[in-house]
Amino acid sequence: MYPSFVALRGAVREASGHDFLSHLSEAARPVDFQISTASYTSWHKAGRAFDTLFNYSAGGRTVLYISPELIGGRLFWRLYLRATQQDGTQGTPLIAPVFNPSSRTLFPPPNGYFVDFTALAAKHGWRRIAAQERETFNWRENLLALEYWHFEQRGGLSWYAAMALVHDQRTLERLFTPERLIAAGSRPTNLSFLGLPWIPPPPTITGPIVRRYGPR
Repeated sequence: MYPSFVALRGAVREASGHDFLSHLSEAARPVDFQISTASYTSWHKAGRAFDTLFNYSAGGRTVLYISPELIGGRLFWRLYLRATQQDGTQGTPLIAPVFNPSSRTLFPPPNGYFVDFTALAAKHGWRRIAAQERETFNWRENLLALEYWHFEQRGGLSWYAAMALVHDQRTLERLFTPERLIAAGSRPTNLSFLGLPWIPPPPTITGPIVRRYGPR
């Protein structure tokens, strides 16, 4: 696991008193891993993603809370951990409403002191992703599409560049042809953004950008 993950685990333990990342739902995936509810070009395959536990409790009390955030019209989540020390020496009061994934209900923020796990993760280079809103895999109907547990560290690399650091080119050429990617559910318009050398890159806009307003 990346040194930044080890550093994040220690920072979370120190800030909250919980070793929240001692167990994960998932980390690295095999290069040929494929299921209908996961992207065939997941960053898990490059070893640059992890999924936290879906639920986390300690001493019979809920520790993990999630709160929704709308950013650019997309639904993201912020994760909070109830601090072990509730005397104000760890964390801060929670002011955001929290979401119950099972009942799909928002609740007022619970009392106590909480540590912002999402902020700590970002500080160490790990970013969250938006909830899935695909036609066949939407967070409104599918629990697994919520994605609040998923964090990635892309490091400014394209997906192929990250994959090439851990897999040989012959394997990548065999498993990620355009035909196989489309059959696995990738959108044809998105293939050029993967950085695969056998797929043409997206076109570069060199002329002036014309902005049109009003109905189209």
